[in-house]
Amino acid sequence: MYILNNKEYRTKTQINDYFKNKKDQYDSGTLLKNTDKDFFDDVIALFQHHDEVECKLKNMIDILIKHNDKKQNAFFIVKPNNELTSISYIHCIKCINKPLKEIKISVQKSNLNQAMRYAIEPQIKRYTKNNPIKSCEFCNSREDIQVDHIILFNILQTNFFNITEIIKPTTFNTHKTMKYKRVFKKKDNDFKQEWIAYHQEHATFRYLCGTCNRCRKKK
Repeated sequence: MYILNNKEYRTKTQINDYFKNKKDQYDSGTLLKNTDKDFFDDVIALFQHHDEVECKLKNMIDILIKHNDKKQNAFFIVKPNNELTSISYIHCIKCINKPLKEIKISVQKSNLNQAMRYAIEPQIKRYTKNNPIKSCEFCNSREDIQVDHIILFNILQTNFFNITEIIKPTTFNTHKTMKYKRVFKKKDNDFKQEWIAYHQEHATFRYLCGTCNRCRKKK
């Protein structure tokens, strides 16, 4: 049982569903404090579980719901001079009842994964340019086509980690325009370039529709 703002939730999934469905009821650009004080208090109670809560909520004026880079409703903390700070409600939910050390390790792993994926995006773009006919290899559908790694991305990562002698990066930059993405810092360029070369040599792509991609075996 979890309690947030005197409301009880049986599971973290229930917490996620509540906050997702509630935020999606509002138009992009909604300021919560004067629109829905009760939900505003719910959000603040959830944000207290963020591992960087003091930094995130410092000098907070309001909570804004607006579209993020993915055109989805997201939470932003409004600070003086209309400065906006993004905050992930999903991350806050994951942090509930978890030790800080475990949270930090999980965030670091996620950030490294994002940076490694972003580094090889040019290879995916070349594949789509060189293969303009987008059809699912399993069912021949042409709807919701995605570029899939035949050798799973996480397996390529693991194999790369096993052969590289460069220490994994632990800190990252935020993408200049896509604030939800993490990218490598200049000091980690050797790791980045070695990973790009490894991926270029060992990765193979194919087109799958979203349904087939979700249903394929991931191990």
